[in-house]
Amino acid sequence: MFDIGFWELAIIGVVGLLVIGPERLPGVARTIGLYVGKLQRFVQGVKSDIRHELDAGELRDLISQQDKQLKELQTLVNDTRDEVQGNVQEIGSELGEASGKYAGIGTSLGSDPLADSGNSPSGDSPTDAGGATETSAIGADRSAGGHAPAAGSDEPPGEQATDSDAKKSA
Repeated sequence: MFDIGFWELAIIGVVGLLVIGPERLPGVARTIGLYVGKLQRFVQGVKSDIRHELDAGELRDLISQQDKQLKELQTLVNDTRDEVQGNVQEIGSELGEASGKYAGIGTSLGSDPLADSGNSPSGDSPTDAGGATETSAIGADRSAGGHAPAAGSDEPPGEQATDSDAKKSA
């Protein structure tokens, strides 16, 4: 803080000893030390307050910049939303016009051939003579308490023995 060297302190001490006297010099030195400590704490407090104010000012500047950027983004989002809504309305009106022009095409071609025949679009669902699929026959057998035949087994459904049946009978 102050540029005071050893010799300056020594001269101040000798002058203080001559003026104050040896009996009161320790008490005066103690009091001066307390006041110097208070002064240093005051200066540190002022410095920290100034730093906090500068930081607060910087934060205010940063917040104002963020507010400006936020407003710009909101404007951009609003413009984009309006543009998209306009495009959607334009496409909707074009679709309305197109559906009006081509409304009779679906009925003039006739009905769906797959819906009339009862077959699935893939055409590969196996059926037995009764018209039931293989999976429905297996499901019916399982619901009756039987077991589904293993792949490559010659036993009819419901008569195939399993390991759990063998354990039950033993």
